[in-house]
Amino acid sequence: MGWQGEIKGSNANQGKISYGPVNTVLKQFDINPIPNYTGSSKLSSESLAKEIYKDIKVIDRSYAMDETTFVTSALAMPDKWQYSKYTGIKLGRIIADLDKKTQDKLVQALYLYANSQSPLSGPYGKIE
Repeated sequence: MGWQGEIKGSNANQGKISYGPVNTVLKQFDINPIPNYTGSSKLSSESLAKEIYKDIKVIDRSYAMDETTFVTSALAMPDKWQYSKYTGIKLGRIIADLDKKTQDKLVQALYLYANSQSPLSGPYGKIE
């Protein structure tokens, strides 16, 4: 099970950043890493589903689904879904909790890494 973000261009994908490099970039900003719940018993738990819901409500105050419905729906999903949602929403929550200037810097650092334009990122090639 894995997680990655992808930059989409108008004609082609522009790059990817996976779980490990996201945490590397977060570390540069003195931000705690996103926990790795791969294979964890915490997946498919009510507490994790409630944590995801709470974070969604911070990111999007207009989110319409109530907690009980969300938790019931989340628990019906496979572990892979919960892992993916938790990781993506946790990153969104981290960004939402930052001031605007730091948000911009963090998102730029994630983008540059994914686009192989960061000193931390490696080169990539595309064969078609």
